[in-house]
Amino acid sequence: LTGRVAPDVATLASLHCKRGLAQETLGRFEQARTNYETALQIGQAAGERRVEWRALLDLARLWGSRDYAESRLLIDQALDLAHDMDDPAVYAESLNWAGNWHLNADDLPLTIEYHRQALAVVERLGNPRETASTLDLLGLASMIRGEFAASVDHYDRAIALWRRMEDQTGLAASLTGRGLAHCS
Repeated sequence: LTGRVAPDVATLASLHCKRGLAQETLGRFEQARTNYETALQIGQAAGERRVEWRALLDLARLWGSRDYAESRLLIDQALDLAHDMDDPAVYAESLNWAGNWHLNADDLPLTIEYHRQALAVVERLGNPRETASTLDLLGLASMIRGEFAASVDHYDRAIALWRRMEDQTGLAASLTGRGLAHCS
């Protein structure tokens, strides 16, 4: 169908990523990888760095279930690309991805550093949703590190933002995390 309707580069890459996600959800690793890599190649060939960045993160998520070292390489590539793109929102999201990778690798000091850098960016941008999400990530990392007072503080700030935005899903997650941190 795409051959007949000739979508733009971003749409074509997005279709490959969505098909990759469907394959990933079905447990079809190779088919998912092929679709994500196709999206990456489309972005690279067209010089569409945002498309390339998104495909790198999709590949990193996929590889996270198979080869954590490969996942990190892809996240590092996405972070480098995001830094060069001069798009603070993209850079902050990449910092949070890197932070999450390090959380799963049990490198808590680096996790917290990446999330703090992301928080500084999203606060400067005035983006309450990304600020709340990043505070939630910091709350979790601080709690796992045993810094319970800091964790509660991060969660309290996130909770206030979720309430202001009337985001029940984010609110529920942060309230749960805060309850765990407070009880600890």
